[in-house]
Amino acid sequence: RMAKATAAAEPLVGEAKEDFVGAMYLGRIADALRERARKSGKQFEALFDELKGSGDLLTEARFLEVMKELPELISQESGPLAEEQLKAAYRRFDADGVGTVTLKQFVDGCRCRYLCVSSIAMTESLAVSEGKIIRKLEPNEVAEGLEPPTKDESSGLPRVKVRAEKDGAEGYVALSGNQGTVYIEAFSPYEACMRKLEAAMDDAITCATSTLAHLKNKADELSKKGGLGPLAEAKAELMKLRMRASKAQSLHSQLKKRVSEAQKGHAEKLEAERLRKEEAAEKLRASRISTEATELADSTSALAEKAAAAAEALTSAESAAKLDSPLQAMDEAARDATSAAQAVAQATKKILALSAGEVNSASSGPLLETRRLLMRLKVKLAPIEIRCKKAVAAIQVARGALAGDAERAVALALRAGAVEADGDTVDADALFAKLSGGEARISAAALRRHLEGLPEAQRPKATQLDLGLHSHAAGVTRLGFMELLQDFRRCVKDIALTSGFEVKSSSTLRKLEKGELLLVLSGVRVDETVGGLQRARCRAMLDGAEGWVTLKGNQGTDFLEPAEKPYLYFDADEGSLPLLKACDSSSEQVGEMIAGDVFEVLEGPRREPPWEISRIRGKLQKDGKGGWVTLKERPTAQPSFESSRMMICKASTALTTDFDIDACQAVRKLETGEMLMQLEPPNEDSVRKMMRVHVRCQNDGKEGWATMRGNAGTSYIADSFLHHRCVRSVPLETNYASGSKVIRTVEVGELFEVLEGPSTEVKEGALRARGRSLRRGDVGWFAMEPSVHPWCPRHICEKSADLLSSADAATATTVRRLDQGEGLEVLDCPASDMGLLHVAAVSDGAAGFARMRGGGERLL
Repeated sequence: RMAKATAAAEPLVGEAKEDFVGAMYLGRIADALRERARKSGKQFEALFDELKGSGDLLTEARFLEVMKELPELISQESGPLAEEQLKAAYRRFDADGVGTVTLKQFVDGCRCRYLCVSSIAMTESLAVSEGKIIRKLEPNEVAEGLEPPTKDESSGLPRVKVRAEKDGAEGYVALSGNQGTVYIEAFSPYEACMRKLEAAMDDAITCATSTLAHLKNKADELSKKGGLGPLAEAKAELMKLRMRASKAQSLHSQLKKRVSEAQKGHAEKLEAERLRKEEAAEKLRASRISTEATELADSTSALAEKAAAAAEALTSAESAAKLDSPLQAMDEAARDATSAAQAVAQATKKILALSAGEVNSASSGPLLETRRLLMRLKVKLAPIEIRCKKAVAAIQVARGALAGDAERAVALALRAGAVEADGDTVDADALFAKLSGGEARISAAALRRHLEGLPEAQRPKATQLDLGLHSHAAGVTRLGFMELLQDFRRCVKDIALTSGFEVKSSSTLRKLEKGELLLVLSGVRVDETVGGLQRARCRAMLDGAEGWVTLKGNQGTDFLEPAEKPYLYFDADEGSLPLLKACDSSSEQVGEMIAGDVFEVLEGPRREPPWEISRIRGKLQKDGKGGWVTLKERPTAQPSFESSRMMICKASTALTTDFDIDACQAVRKLETGEMLMQLEPPNEDSVRKMMRVHVRCQNDGKEGWATMRGNAGTSYIADSFLHHRCVRSVPLETNYASGSKVIRTVEVGELFEVLEGPSTEVKEGALRARGRSLRRGDVGWFAMEPSVHPWCPRHICEKSADLLSSADAATATTVRRLDQGEGLEVLDCPASDMGLLHVAAVSDGAAGFARMRGGGERLL
């Protein structure tokens, strides 16, 4: 038994030790060769012919040459094998040590083998539930894998088809169970050797121990029977046998020690190989990450820099103007640069993702170098993305400047052509009607014909004409035409408004202040008498004053800058504002501004003159509440209170039924301080020398006659000049200033006792503007209430909304959906009663009706 154990240990501790680590390398090569055979569809025999080259057998040199370049081996996570490792693997192939590998050795080395570690049934089919059991694989049995492992969907178990080396039986077995039990594992020469050795060692020590125990028992039996004659000889023989058994035990211990040392040495080799594989795998992962990130950064940065350079070349309006289609070229360059910036951002995001996890936590080795590389790449990409974004912003500015210059050139040509021989401009409405042919728009073709028909000195350049009319491809509405034709300027530096063209010979009408809006009424002329000032006749919108203004000084100083035509919109769901004939609250009302109206500003806004309000303080007779009320809102207005014809009882006297004291009866007694209303003028009783008056008591309404002045001159009733009767409801307020907190409303007919006043309060005039309704044509002055806002014929869709085919919501169909942020041009003034706006999309010219509000939110 010890001889068997020694023989089993020979591959591990003998002089001709097996290279078990080399077997591990051979296992990796076999995996790579099986993968190559699977990909190419070749058998091992054909693969051998491919690998061995021109010779009949596979030599070590040829083996090393092929394995160093084998993709399936190089791409393994643990990295390629070194030459010494390849040589060790080749020696495992060359089992005979003759220096060449035969086809059989090659095929045997490439086979996938499994070792059974726990008894498991072999079945005919992959599905456990459907397969018939062939037999069981027993522990330590070796089987060849015939197919790659496959999952049995019915049981969820990983299964593989194998052939038992013991008897050639073929079938399917499970690699492991649902509870984690391992049934077969990849065959390892070292593990197979150790299993065989452990079994032999256990058998030997068991045999030696039982033998010693048996011999001891026999020796004890002989000792009891004496030690003479044959028994003595038998006893001596037993002793020899016991010595042999003890020696076997000693040999077992020595072998066990040698095996333990060999195991330790093998474990050290495995640990070294594990560390090498981890390092190789780390290098491979680091290399893959570095390569991927570098290629991504290089390709992205190259494209981005190319796109940025192309965009930067067009950021000058002058250079872009030289192109046949400058706007299209600028738009394409901006799109490319935007896409490039997005690509750089995505690349940066991908690089950040690659630097997460083990790369981010690495403190040494290849992954640390990779982390540093990724940071350098990230830093490299950052300014490229910024460059692209700056190029896009710059090209958008240049595009706007180019288009703006062209649109201004078209507008200037249109305005120059509208100036008559006397210097005045033609009527804008008449010119629109002429060019539009009575339609709602002037077509782009009609506008082009008109501009091309202007004198050469006024006509815009061909490129400017193309660019300037680009935004009017869908035609020009009346509102848009007015903006093109009317030249509004805003004062940016204080300048004088003068009576004549020549500065030297004209007088100053008034000073224009910074921020004032003006309408240019004539073409621009140059006053050469003062060094070439650019002058134009203008109307100040603030007060309608007309005169000549310097647009630009002889040193290039701008006094006026272009401004948009002013419109105002009454942004309310209901209600109206009065339109007055003059800029005065007391002026005659000539119309009204209805909720939703848009007005073209003709003059103002400016404040109306201040006015005086007469205020009195007192208390109400009805409930005694005191405060301030307005007696008169303006000097010319009707008062809110009038003389009350009230009287007050100053001394107690009788209220009687008749004027004649002798013929009357007493109604009741009047108390001191009681308020009375005079019903008739006082009459004198000449007989009794007294004055009598017909009154009504305020507290109970009783009527009668009372003595005002007795015959001795005593005054019983006197006129009350402090009490006034309300003839128009007014608020009773807490403070002297009108508009303060309201206590309550004083109703018509209530008596108010004046305690202070009247006092005059000066009120600031309301801010008013004169305008013309775009829908009805009404002209008048209106107050600049908080609900009156600036308006323009160009709108932005603030929230996605439907573009309807008509203003009738019941029958209208949806033309298309308007996107948030989409630009719209107003075709007609708003329908104030429906909240709809007739618009055309700037992007494609689609026309229809859109709601200005919806769901309580502003849509346009």
